[in-house]
Amino acid sequence: MKFTTAAATAALASLSVAAPTALTKRAAITDADVLNYALTLEHLEATFYAQALQNCRSRMGKVWCSY
Repeated sequence: MKFTTAAATAALASLSVAAPTALTKRAAITDADVLNYALTLEHLEATFYAQALQNCRSRMGKVWCSY
């Protein structure tokens, strides 16, 4: 039990020391980063709707899900 508490204390201490360093080393977000993020969201959305449509057709039939 003592080892676990000591390990948790050490881990929390290292996080508090590392946190300010991690924030100062963050790179600037470029327009390309934003566009790549938006494109990734579009791909996720397209995959989501394709899977939803496939599930709908398999459960309800083609008549109800004719997109």
